[in-house]
Parts: sequence; C-alpha cells; structure tokens
Amino acid sequence: MFQNEYCMDINRYRHWTSPILTKAKGFRFWLLLTLIGLPTACVLYATGAKQSFKSAALLITLAAFYRGFLFRPMYANKQFRLLSAQFKKKSWMTKVVISDTIQLFMDGELNNEVQWSQVDKLVEAKSYFDLEVDGDYLRLDKATFTQGDAESFLTYMKECHPEIPYQEEKPEFNR
Repeated sequence: MFQNEYCMDINRYRHWTSPILTKAKGFRFWLLLTLIGLPTACVLYATGAKQSFKSAALLITLAAFYRGFLFRPMYANKQFRLLSAQFKKKSWMTKVVISDTIQLFMDGELNNEVQWSQVDKLVEAKSYFDLEVDGDYLRLDKATFTQGDAESFLTYMKECHPEIPYQEEKPEFNR
C-alpha cells in the first residue's frame, strides 16, 4: 500500500499546471514579437510617425508580452480560484491511498475512488506522477509519500500493473 499527502494551494497548483516559460509552445514567437515591437514603437515615437503606426506597434508589443509571459500563470490562477470557490477553501489537504483501488481524500473525506481498470496511463515528471483517468489526473507528489516512496511506487506500477502504459511528462511541464 502507498499513501501520498500534500497541501494543495495556489503556489503548488500554478507550479504543476503552468508550463516552464521558456519551454512552452509558442514562447519564442511571442518573445520575437515583443523584441521587435518594442524597439519599433520607440523608433516610431522618436521619428514622429503617424499615431496609427505607433499605436499598432504598442498594441502588438502589449499583446505579445501578455500572451508570451503572463497568460499561462494568470490562467492557472483563474482555474485555481474556480476550484477554491467550488470547494469554498483557499487550500486543502489531499491524500491519495493506493491499494486494491485508488482513493482520493480531501481534508480527510473520501472524494473519489478509482478502480485500476479505469487508469489509462501513468505519466512521470521529475517531481510527480500522474495517473490518467478519463482525461483527468490523480497527481502524486514524489516528495510527499507517507507510506512507500516514489521509486518503489514506480516499481510497483511496472510489476503489478504492466497493462497501464507508462510515459514521461511533456518537456514544458517536466520540472
């Protein structure tokens, strides 16, 4: 039997759901637009170009900066605020008990029970495991096993549940 416990809060949620900025898809494109748009706007202002050109350059720069640097963390914050409103809590203790079934507890109360036949995939990142169930994930923090440990859990999964496909996390989330 394995047991994993952690406190879900905004920082953990943002860390787990917002990709590494420099590895996110499209980051280089938005960075390039920002790096082109800002000097272009400065040159247009210095040369006294038409207001419409200056406005367009600033708008492109603003949109590129927002989309490239701010969008993903802000989106993760919004998702967490919605979860917090649903549970009427700013943080909660999550406990996952793994034995004949997988049980998810939130603040000590059983929230969900999953049969092994429902698990579609095991995904491993540097700091967590995901058990994919119907397009959603049960996440296990590698550092917070209270019974068992991350290495023995991975060994258990490969030996006792070889029918569950294993894969590594996408590079933009693998931290």
